[in-house]
Amino acid sequence: MESWPEYQSDYTVVLKLKLESIVFYPILTLHFEEILDDTNKHAFKLDHEPPFSSKLLFNTTLGSLIGVGGFKTAHTTQLLLNPIALLGLGSLPQHTVVLKQPYHRGDSTTNKQYKHYMLAQELPPLFWEVNVLYWASSLLQMTYEYIDYSICQSCDLSVPAWIANIPCLHFVAAGLALAYSPTFKGSAAISTESVTSAYLLEEKIKCRDGKFTKFIHNA
Repeated sequence: MESWPEYQSDYTVVLKLKLESIVFYPILTLHFEEILDDTNKHAFKLDHEPPFSSKLLFNTTLGSLIGVGGFKTAHTTQLLLNPIALLGLGSLPQHTVVLKQPYHRGDSTTNKQYKHYMLAQELPPLFWEVNVLYWASSLLQMTYEYIDYSICQSCDLSVPAWIANIPCLHFVAAGLALAYSPTFKGSAAISTESVTSAYLLEEKIKCRDGKFTKFIHNA
């Protein structure tokens, strides 16, 4: 009986877990020339690469938030891809990632501090951010390729000391997740499923030394 409070705590946590079926579309880092040369690749599109069938396991309570930005909430979640990806998000059996979703402030008539939009309202800002990451990753890759090329082509064999201090940056690996659920008509489920919500999934940043510097942000 002395351990009952611990069991009760675990019991309430289980009630707040959510398992959701999704289709995951990773954001690829393409060469800048490839994006410019192919009009079909001028923007992120769902048909660039075959998507992954997956599930998300996460806690839906306000207390599970790891952060709230200017227009998105952030939760940790377990990404379970099938099959497992070779690289990036979903390359681990139960990959801990960050789930982000657009929100707006609740009003005085509701108990919810952060309210999420309807699907038609949350898709445009998510696609906008996905496209920013799509282009930014390509531009950053081109920048480092140019730096490496310039160093290799340099006639001066003595490499300046400041070269070693060029920071090696990267944008977080990310992708778009579309959640599906059966559509019900009466007491019977229709065979097709519809998109019910959308999320931006990003890699969870881990710092071994406890230090992290964010060079680019929304401020």
